Amino acid sequence: MIAKILLNTLLVLGVISPIFCQENQNPDRIIEVTTIGSDDLLGTYLYYSKDVPPEYDIEQAQKLTYQLSSKDILNLGFSDESVWHRFKINNASDTIVERMLRIEKPLQDSLQLYYKKNDRWVGSNTGYMVHTKDKDFNGSSLYFSLKFEPNSEQTFYLRTKSKYGRSYSMKLLEEEDFRKMERNELMLVCLLIGILVTIVFYNLILGWGLKDSIYFLYGGTVIGGLLTQISVRGFFKQFLVDENLFIQEWCAPFFIAFGTVVTAQFCVKFLETATYDKLSHRLLKGIIWFQVIAFFYEIIRFEVFGYYTTNKLVAVGLMIFGFLALFSGIRVYMAGNQFAKYLVAAWTSYCITIVMYVCTLLVIIPINGVTVNAYVIGSVLEAILLSLAVADRYRTLQSEKLKLATEIISKEQDISVKSKEIIKLQMETVQQLRSKIEIADNLKKLDKEEGGVTLKNILADARSTKLEDQKALLLKKELAEYHTEFINKLSSQFPNLTKTDIEICSFIKIGLSRKEISNLRNTSLDAVKSSRFRLKKKLNLSQNDSLDEYIRSL
Repeated sequence: MIAKILLNTLLVLGVISPIFCQENQNPDRIIEVTTIGSDDLLGTYLYYSKDVPPEYDIEQAQKLTYQLSSKDILNLGFSDESVWHRFKINNASDTIVERMLRIEKPLQDSLQLYYKKNDRWVGSNTGYMVHTKDKDFNGSSLYFSLKFEPNSEQTFYLRTKSKYGRSYSMKLLEEEDFRKMERNELMLVCLLIGILVTIVFYNLILGWGLKDSIYFLYGGTVIGGLLTQISVRGFFKQFLVDENLFIQEWCAPFFIAFGTVVTAQFCVKFLETATYDKLSHRLLKGIIWFQVIAFFYEIIRFEVFGYYTTNKLVAVGLMIFGFLALFSGIRVYMAGNQFAKYLVAAWTSYCITIVMYVCTLLVIIPINGVTVNAYVIGSVLEAILLSLAVADRYRTLQSEKLKLATEIISKEQDISVKSKEIIKLQMETVQQLRSKIEIADNLKKLDKEEGGVTLKNILADARSTKLEDQKALLLKKELAEYHTEFINKLSSQFPNLTKTDIEICSFIKIGLSRKEISNLRNTSLDAVKSSRFRLKKKLNLSQNDSLDEYIRSL
């Protein structure tokens, strides 16, 4: 029985072991240059060895252990170390074939492609930190020009190093496809620049005309996004800066940090977080300081202390800011700021797209046509929706301004009506004084028993005079009610003025003459002149200055 079991085991092992041996001895996957299409990704043909010390050369790279990529686009995230790739390309045709090896992501510091020529390893260079004159080929992406002899197979080793995350979308292109892709990329960037520059100029002109800093901040937000896109897609280096390695090294993380800082400040101003929500205000201010510290930490660590540093901190800060902006917008909107509704929509779309983009850098989600362009999509959507937010704010403010202007016109009309009533009361008050004089004369006649004046007549006149006194009090009340702003302004600027001084100033403001003021106050004309003289001194007016003109100008 035991012998039978052993025999069966040996038979099973005899069947299975060749299978394992065959799997272990499987040859490398080979790219056939004549059949691979320009749209085909080469990720599944790549063998890679990551986190390799930077001092390794081609001889040492051949001895490394490589593993086959299972993804069309190989994504290895952030690392301070190098990555070595190995792939084979075969030309089964009888003619020489020329192709362009395209690596889509331009933000790779340096790439060296090694292949054998005349039994010697030779290398070609490209990368973001490589001068144009030292590159194998220049373009919006990273390119190597390859030439394949008839019926030949070549093994390539590719060494990459980058602080911007390590993702490799690789294709083999014919010259016609290469020119088409470059043209499409240029058109996309020009379209992006055109849209964002238009938004920037519109908001800068609007901010200049309205004297409102929020439009300048929004313009800065769009500029930050535009410069980030130009640098991330490689156009900043390709068309603007090539010789200055320091600027090339740090322009992309600087623009990302700058865009985050300006946009966060725009959110603080636009949402009025200091008024509506203190927590949101502190969080947005905190992310501003985080991005500033993260950027300078990276630059000092690399430039001063010599440690190779990735831009992971700045990228994470950008993602965190997206969530904070959305969180703040929701809280402020719930607190009563209606302007926040468009900002919430803008940052919802921005958060979704920027999180997708950053998650690809952190190897959380796979790279594809959507995720690799998520930052562009999010930036454009954010710019459009924030433009709607700013436009809504402008429309609302204009509506409130028109409403306020209408209320001011209505108040001015009320003041005009009341001024007419005051002038009427003033004339009636003069009549009141005359009535008092007449009553005094009648009392004298009654004392002398002249003119047929009776006590009944005098009482009737007294009742009439009482009514006139009530009208005088009403006049003063109307002055106090409808000239409150004038009285408050006068009292704040000249706190040494007495109640009598302010009353005389109010009479002058509505255009009463000295005689009318004396009649209304039941004082002599000389007393009014003395009061006016004292007023000029208290108001610091010279002898030649007109008291009436000065008071009416307040």
